[in-house]
Amino acid sequence: MLLQAIHDIATMESGKHENHMLRSLDYIEPLLNDFNSSSFCESGKYKINDEDFALLKQIIPLHGDKDKVSDNLYVEALRDADALDRYLQGVETKEIEMPRLVNAFSQLGIYIDFEKSQSMTNHGT
Repeated sequence: MLLQAIHDIATMESGKHENHMLRSLDYIEPLLNDFNSSSFCESGKYKINDEDFALLKQIIPLHGDKDKVSDNLYVEALRDADALDRYLQGVETKEIEMPRLVNAFSQLGIYIDFEKSQSMTNHGT
């Protein structure tokens, strides 16, 4: 859940989408350090450990390569979730994202025949 929430932080913070996957790394370290030192993490129960932090730093820069398939299930899950999120936000779905979008919907038990549906650029907006 944390991964999905912060993977596009560079776009949110700067308003610029270009190269956001790598730029996100500049934002997540201070954010997660602040989180770890917050009162919410005093008990240590919710603290993000070094191993998880390293995993986040490995995965986030790879989420934009929707045309590639990774052996890392976290990378694949983030790519699928990102395609679904873009679709639900009304962002034009590129052809390269279609297999990921179909996979994300099917994982949720939703089966859509996109060929019969309305234009992918006007899906409910």
